[in-house]
Amino acid sequence: MRILWLNFGLLPEACEAMGYAPDAGCGWIPSLLEALQSAEQGNEYCILSLDYRPCDVQIGRIRHVSMAVSRIRFTYRRIPEAIQAKIAEVIRG
Repeated sequence: MRILWLNFGLLPEACEAMGYAPDAGCGWIPSLLEALQSAEQGNEYCILSLDYRPCDVQIGRIRHVSMAVSRIRFTYRRIPEAIQAKIAEVIRG
């Protein structure tokens, strides 16, 4: 199964792979991802981050991709078209 996870920042392992300083906070996200990976060995993951730093790196079964935007305004009722297009691109592979 392929799983797409939307996030508001790059995870520490993606920051390290890209040579960026890791963000503070969001410590629960890597822990949850690790638990998911150990429970379901056959899954592939893609973390799509709304982050200002460009990123597209594969680390094990996890692909880390960023939107590389500085500001995105949206409400929970409507996702901007730029984000929808990036999601569709990542899903297509």
